[in-house]
Amino acid sequence: MKLRCDGACPCGACLKRNIPCTRQSSRPYDDSETRTDSTKSDDFDQTSERGSVKFLLNGGTDSFTEGFHLPSRHDRAQVLSWPEHNHNHVGNMSQAMSTREPVNLPDNAHTHHPVSGIESQPVDVAFYNDGFLQFFNGGFNTGPRFQPDETPTSFAHPPATPIQGLPLTSSAEPYFQPESPYSTILIQSILSKSWVLGLDEISSMELAHELRFLLMTQRIQKFVALYFQSWHNNCPMIHQPSFNPETTAPTLLAAVVLMGATYSENASERLAAKKMSDVIEMFIFSTEVYSQEFEIAQSYKVAHDRVDIKTDWRSFENFQAGYLMFLIQYWGGSRAARNRVIEVRFGEVVRVARQMQLTKCRHGLEDQMSEYLWLQKECRIRTMILVSMIDSAMPFFQNYPSRLTNIEIQCDLPCHESQFAARHPFLEPDFRLSREMTVYQAFQNLFVENGPVRPLFVHCGTNKLHLGIMDMFLLIHQIYAHIHMIINLAMPQFGNRNINKTDCATVSGIKVALEHWRSLWISLRTELPSTEWERVGFFKGAYNYWLVAQLLISKNASVDILMRMEINCEDKLSQLKVLLPDDYD
Repeated sequence: MKLRCDGACPCGACLKRNIPCTRQSSRPYDDSETRTDSTKSDDFDQTSERGSVKFLLNGGTDSFTEGFHLPSRHDRAQVLSWPEHNHNHVGNMSQAMSTREPVNLPDNAHTHHPVSGIESQPVDVAFYNDGFLQFFNGGFNTGPRFQPDETPTSFAHPPATPIQGLPLTSSAEPYFQPESPYSTILIQSILSKSWVLGLDEISSMELAHELRFLLMTQRIQKFVALYFQSWHNNCPMIHQPSFNPETTAPTLLAAVVLMGATYSENASERLAAKKMSDVIEMFIFSTEVYSQEFEIAQSYKVAHDRVDIKTDWRSFENFQAGYLMFLIQYWGGSRAARNRVIEVRFGEVVRVARQMQLTKCRHGLEDQMSEYLWLQKECRIRTMILVSMIDSAMPFFQNYPSRLTNIEIQCDLPCHESQFAARHPFLEPDFRLSREMTVYQAFQNLFVENGPVRPLFVHCGTNKLHLGIMDMFLLIHQIYAHIHMIINLAMPQFGNRNINKTDCATVSGIKVALEHWRSLWISLRTELPSTEWERVGFFKGAYNYWLVAQLLISKNASVDILMRMEINCEDKLSQLKVLLPDDYD
């Protein structure tokens, strides 16, 4: 089997080279064949999957994030760039907020590139298409991942494009309109926090100029629309139909606007967003929910004057803003900003999540009394799940230890995407108040050795999986975090061949969990409608994570490699490729 095979017959690689294709169609995986013997997990040694993971590791971190539609990083090569067209995508704000349809964006603005052959071949999970593999041989691999930050340290830059030159409104509408109260409040709120920077008068004026350029009302509307168009599917924690810039917390609005601005086709807008990212980060993390002073002040107040952050919605929106700001800097910020949010900011996010008891957030009977309360609870559940995902991703990408444990995530699984996308979820035909399963319960079910795993994830009286792609993405992250913890705990004796029975049982259990996850993934990928598949964001790349997890648990040498790795290293994945021999090149 050729490593560049995309799973088709004839495959794309042979067609491109005009040679006879020798590929034989692979047998679809039968989910009814439950493989509880841990030794059967050695299917990883199949040439096809070995070839797939080898190409993934050759590409390093960027091979996993290629399909993420991440914001562009100013200090690295623009591999993930979108066509530069004149998009008139401000449009009607109510349309942007109340529907999931693209907002006046051309069809080719964000062309979907399948991440792997499994995306286009529902049951042929082992192969990746030729275009995807070509990505690994160029782009980020041609040089170091992080280049020196080229963003000017001062605010001086070429004059921004005049407002008359921006495609913000139709020709029938005036170019200049009074600024909305939420725009003015947002600008003034950020400026009021900037005094701690100790800027001189000229720098302060330039800062104010950049903020007014970036946060004018029509640009806010444009960037919010871009956020829901380009990023929301990757991070579905905000109820889009009810999102309103006039009533949302200024911090959350600022984070949404900043993320949306990174997807703008206008270079001046992207540059302004890049320059303002550190200032907006400071503004968001200066709010009361992240403030130690606020926590101390609460102890001096009488009970009825205290703010209960476990139930206060504005506090939760401020928390969401902090998480979203972390993502902006983690994926799109400079190296200094990225290190800062990993070392400092994310720890604050996890601390507040625990204080809000989001790790235990579950739907209850009280939620059926009000759709509004149910939506608030669902937003809390989803945000906690997304926080746990990125926490598990940091040991995956940077060898940075997780801050959360598997057993700690006792919140509900999220509702189905169609329900969360609806303006009135209670009116959806298949609405369920709760999934009736926590994240940790789902994680535990994967380790069950006796009998098939599918019945554990179907609704009573049916054979239909209630798992979604987001659930599977979450579970493979949970498994990987568990593997990372087990390997680190076993480091002193793992290299010894005399491994005790407990260690063998632990490894066998993980192999069973990986096999169960794979069988569920193939079944779900086969049953999922293509229209729903296109809406799941980067969660569709979950199988790539399975390949790496399977590699780590299958190779004893992985322990030695992890022992030599630095914490918060630049690219952990590229260092793991030594686990695979060159015989399959």
